[in-house]
Amino acid sequence: MDAYKILALVPMKPDLKPQLRWRCMRQLHNLKAMMGDIIDVVTESGKQGDASSNNLRGRLADLAILRNSMIDKHLVQGYSHVLWIDADVFYTPVDVIQLMQIENSIVAPAVYMDGHYPRWYDVFGFIHNGLPARVIPPHFDSPDTIIDVESVGTMYVIPANVFRLGGRYADHPQWVEHYSLCEAARELGYGCKVRMDVPVFHCHLPDVGEAWHQ
Repeated sequence: MDAYKILALVPMKPDLKPQLRWRCMRQLHNLKAMMGDIIDVVTESGKQGDASSNNLRGRLADLAILRNSMIDKHLVQGYSHVLWIDADVFYTPVDVIQLMQIENSIVAPAVYMDGHYPRWYDVFGFIHNGLPARVIPPHFDSPDTIIDVESVGTMYVIPANVFRLGGRYADHPQWVEHYSLCEAARELGYGCKVRMDVPVFHCHLPDVGEAWHQ
């Protein structure tokens, strides 16, 4: 891990539920405590599905703009990787370390619904063989522990050079904003993988009084 320098970026909704904000910040504190100078953490609040974007396409366009803005402001020389983390996903520092074990690739964990395992979250972020992930197992048409996919979402590490070589987010006409960036990375020769042996858990939003994104 000493050869790496990671920029962790966490986009936050302005109206993120207090309990989710508290847990997000606690997890980031633990991540920094374990990884030390190897990682820097930046959180940023921005428009993403609030009253000014009351539909899915508008929300995804907002997210693409926010992610690109965070990259443009914070990705300076010296960082080898960017780690994106949704503010409402639950993970441990060990999960991040495991994602870093695969080189020259975008790498995501398996993302399940908290309290509803093995239901998959972010089915339209994870695309395999042209199809979204399935909510119920088998989630992908592969029995492998590490699966090559076209796109990932929710939480992933990505080589910083993908952005330095021009990769950016865009509101994709069929999938979510992650697809455009993953597509750019694959065109540059990088892999895109999901580690089924690294499970993390996305908040089941109704449990905190929030509707599913729509």
